Amino acid sequence: MAFQTSLRTFLSHTKIVHFGWLRSFSSTRPERLSTQTFLEVQQLRQSQAKQSLLVQVSSAKSSDQLGSYLEQYGTINSLFHYTADKKEFLFVEMSSPAEVEAVLQCACHPYQAEVVPVSSPLLWLRSGGPPQTAPKRALPPPVSGKLLTPAALCDEISACSTLDDQLLRHHELTRLTELGARLRYFTCELLERALAGLFPAARVRPFGSSANGFGRHDCDVDLILELAPEAAAQPSQRLAFQTLAAKKDSRTQVQRYLNFLADLLVSLMPGCSQVRRILKARVPIVKYTQSLTGVDCDLSMMRNGIHMTELLFIWSQLDTRVAPLVRAVRHWAEKVHLTTCVSGSGRFISNFGLTLLVIYFLQTRPVPLLPSVNELTQLARPGDTALVDGVSYTFLRDPSLVPVTANTESLSDLLAGFFDLYASLDLNAHALSVVWGGTFGHPGDAPLHVQNPLDLELNVTKNVSREEVCRLGGEASRAGRLLEEGRWWELLFGEGVRQPQVKPISVRQLFDDEDGEKAVKEAPSSTVDAVRLASLLGDAGRGGRAGRDAAAAEQAGVSRRKGRGGSSDGSTPFSGLRLTVDGEVQGLERAPILATISAAAAAARQRKEAEQAAAAARDARSEPETVAVLDESSNKKPAKRKKKKKRSQADS
Repeated sequence: MAFQTSLRTFLSHTKIVHFGWLRSFSSTRPERLSTQTFLEVQQLRQSQAKQSLLVQVSSAKSSDQLGSYLEQYGTINSLFHYTADKKEFLFVEMSSPAEVEAVLQCACHPYQAEVVPVSSPLLWLRSGGPPQTAPKRALPPPVSGKLLTPAALCDEISACSTLDDQLLRHHELTRLTELGARLRYFTCELLERALAGLFPAARVRPFGSSANGFGRHDCDVDLILELAPEAAAQPSQRLAFQTLAAKKDSRTQVQRYLNFLADLLVSLMPGCSQVRRILKARVPIVKYTQSLTGVDCDLSMMRNGIHMTELLFIWSQLDTRVAPLVRAVRHWAEKVHLTTCVSGSGRFISNFGLTLLVIYFLQTRPVPLLPSVNELTQLARPGDTALVDGVSYTFLRDPSLVPVTANTESLSDLLAGFFDLYASLDLNAHALSVVWGGTFGHPGDAPLHVQNPLDLELNVTKNVSREEVCRLGGEASRAGRLLEEGRWWELLFGEGVRQPQVKPISVRQLFDDEDGEKAVKEAPSSTVDAVRLASLLGDAGRGGRAGRDAAAAEQAGVSRRKGRGGSSDGSTPFSGLRLTVDGEVQGLERAPILATISAAAAAARQRKEAEQAAAAARDARSEPETVAVLDESSNKKPAKRKKKKKRSQADS
């Protein structure tokens, strides 16, 4: 523990001195997702869960009957319909927890002799009873929780006109929905209610993908159980509870708790099935399925997981491009079998490790898009420190207070840049750290080393085999090539989705008026300016990978690569640029391009004049030397003239 604290302090003093990320931020930035803190989001979801009911019905048409019955107890705020385990459900949010309790007090056990008579917000609507009239108040229309089929998903993505729009649409249709988030917090509420008799202060909170902003619609939910908050007894509290002595070995005590909870799930809680005890793992857990909410659960008592979730949540909220990029990379990794859905990653990289690879990439852009952990620590306020089991976790908890970024790269450029980075980066020689946003010497503990952001001694990718590290680089190279060729979606969905078509056009085709012709005719023919202009136009039209890193650095699309500005017909040095047909959608503006061409032409003329002046000066300096040599001997005339001729050719 002392080593970890010392290492954290050392890194914070040695790596933060550059603080380049803060210098790169300005007063304008791309849109943030939310200004809410992680704690505020959790409190909102928990309050929604406490005033919700889950009712099994015959069909969605039963919503009027259910609404007519429930309105005698209160007001319905929202209504969701979904299907799970071939059963129809209505998920109802009332206006307050008191209304929920009033409903539960009037519920019954019609077959009490045949069932375990537990009480919970899991209900079913009985048929029959007195005739129901229409609800007095108009009910909110039930929101369907039906997910799109793969074919429908492909159609939705194909309808988008640009790759950026396709990536955003893909994320929108596959991310965790509003209903999905509510059901996961409701699953926590069910377990809290079951434990309330013995542990009235118990709290069950979700962590991981279901709470950090990167969740998919079908992700499982990781649950953290806290039986009682950490609080010292006050002198005024004269009475103390009678209790049993806990095991001295905290791990053994956790295993006993989880074993008891597994029995509770199997014996008393409706909807819980497939309960498995995994108590000898490094982090003991109980896995089970809540079939009524349709959620797979991993229950543990590892409390520091909530702080890792909060850190990832902050990164996900700082920019609207982060979550779609992570979703696209995760989907790609799943399709090429770099990750696995099997419990325990084995030799494969986990989604957590993959997400940190994306975070590291965004931290190390020429204009960084995300801050490092050290930078968040520097921005932390006095109340941003949390102490868990003697370990302090300090970083800024409010995303709205993080300085804004000047990075304006498109989502498609970032995706291509991610593949470029990991296709070329030597992961066998470098270890990656999101703590300061850089690399350090590989410690050799595993083929791939990605430092845990909150426990610097841990490698979150220690399990990944050398073969998988090599495959990561190879698949990244292949994906980048397919992305540039317009075949990215084929990798994910087969032939179902087409990337927006890109075709080569000439610069002359962009400017067919007098100003445009003049600008193109005056354009310099030097390779550097040709490549520079090609990169500018290519970046504006999303036409390929050329120059993305340099484009991010200069915010102007300057390329270091050759080959984009070559002329196919000899008409101009800029023919054959890859630009999308729809320039308006891609943000292709005529005036800045003309200005760039004119500026490049002026710069070329200045260089030419400077070169001519320099050549004239060299000739002037060399002429006296030549005359002096000629006076010495006529035999050396041819040799000196020959040397002078060689210098002239070199100068020209």
